[in-house]
Amino acid sequence: FAPPGYEIPGVELPPTATLIRPVPFDESGEERVPEWVLRRGRRPLVLATLGTVLNRTPGVLEAIAAAAGGADLDLVMTVGRDRDPSSLGRVPENVRVERYIPFSRLLPRCDAMISHAGYGTVMAGLCNGLPMLLLPLGADQPLHAARCEALGAAAVIERGALSEDAIREGLGRILGDRSLRDGAGAVKRAIE
Repeated sequence: FAPPGYEIPGVELPPTATLIRPVPFDESGEERVPEWVLRRGRRPLVLATLGTVLNRTPGVLEAIAAAAGGADLDLVMTVGRDRDPSSLGRVPENVRVERYIPFSRLLPRCDAMISHAGYGTVMAGLCNGLPMLLLPLGADQPLHAARCEALGAAAVIERGALSEDAIREGLGRILGDRSLRDGAGAVKRAIE
């Protein structure tokens, strides 16, 4: 379930392998895109998520919210159905925190994405041609972050380098570096 070229270099697929288009599944509840997203202005919309397993990693969502504060963008942060949005405390005015929004409904409205580089989240971003800021926190996430960076679709901040300043700089890059948008668009076309 990956686009052509996503394979790890040097790892040959057997001749019987068939690439299958990734189709993210995300509508398992009643959640919809919030009204504020539909009514918002023209500023870039960025999604930030750490998925459903690492969404409680101490300090990361808080650093993302702080890094977005005061920037000329709207940040929607999803914390998962099992985390109370108020647990993040006070967030900047341009940051909205939601439990869950189906990505299939939200990502077509987004200009970029920040995530933990989980496979499903990465594929959802690539299916929408979004430049990504990836913060791999564990498991197979460093592999996916490295592939997206190699394909020119993402900027990566390694776990040991995570800071509010690094995230702020990464946000500027995913919104301002046309080559990342082009790289993500090329992967989207390959998926299609």
